[in-house]
Amino acid sequence: MQPKTFTVKLNDGTLSEAVQITTLTHAVNGRVFRFVVTMLEGYDVSVTHRPSGMAVVRIPPTLSTSTQARAKESAREALDSLIRRVGAEKVASVLSAAE
Repeated sequence: MQPKTFTVKLNDGTLSEAVQITTLTHAVNGRVFRFVVTMLEGYDVSVTHRPSGMAVVRIPPTLSTSTQARAKESAREALDSLIRRVGAEKVASVLSAAE
């Protein structure tokens, strides 16, 4: 069986097919956003904004993505770390503008 894929937008604006590991929702600044955990060949595992295909944050290799449940947990940890670093308002603003 072929793995499920998801189209992601790379930094240069081109589109590429990535392996979809799992999906999740996460609340940011009182709003719920949809995400996909993706793995693109030659890249790290990332949390990708589902509506736009934009990679939001890389999941560090120290966090496991060995199972779907663990991938969701690691994705939430990576998102929470990003929110602590740049602020919930900024993250929610960027995600809202990308939809």
